[in-house]
Amino acid sequence: MIDSLNNDVEIDDRPCPFCGHSTTLWKECDALDCDDGWVDLSLEDPINYGEGEECEACHECHAQGHIHWCPHCGKDIWDMDESDPARCHNCRAFGILQEDEATYICSSCGDAWSSDTFEEEECFT
Repeated sequence: MIDSLNNDVEIDDRPCPFCGHSTTLWKECDALDCDDGWVDLSLEDPINYGEGEECEACHECHAQGHIHWCPHCGKDIWDMDESDPARCHNCRAFGILQEDEATYICSSCGDAWSSDTFEEEECFT
């Protein structure tokens, strides 16, 4: 996708785990000093840190190297990996966080589970 403000925005076919919107957007992190999600502390404080001596996660992209968000609800989606508790234990599709902010409902198969834990015993239909 190309928008008028940034030519680097791309469409991701995965739905938003918060509102269920059918697509999400992402772009490479453009934070100053971010190198694939990490910031060399020597760039910010060269007196106390040598080059490459210590790094910290980028505060903009959360050490992902890219920024991922939902165009519908505007929430940041920075951890959409397979171990995400927002993923259904049956089909691994993303669940939609309900208004109570304690329950997910799978966007694919309809299963529901608690957001507090991701143990299969605590999932319910």
